[in-house]
Amino acid sequence: MAATTTEVIPAEDVHSNIAAALTGIRILLVEDNAFNVVVAREELEDTIEGVHVDVAENGLIALEQLKFAAFDVILMDVQMPVMNGFEATKAIRNLDSEKGAYTHHCHDR
Repeated sequence: MAATTTEVIPAEDVHSNIAAALTGIRILLVEDNAFNVVVAREELEDTIEGVHVDVAENGLIALEQLKFAAFDVILMDVQMPVMNGFEATKAIRNLDSEKGAYTHHCHDR
């Protein structure tokens, strides 16, 4: 049997690489509780350099925002009025598949 070697990466390097990869990302925070919004926004801004956080108070507002902006990450609450997190996630996935089908159709021309 051949011996295998494993490279050990120092924790500081791993953290540095992750931090660099997250710099400047756009996050859509879907949350109806104002206190949770404040806490989440502060934590994200303290942790990720240059992060841009947009907030939607429910899933329906999130869907509207997705029509006009692109996000790298969506953080979704589950229990919200108007449209909960499960319904919103399903609708977002449907939007993504529709966009993919439309993009694919356009490239076929």
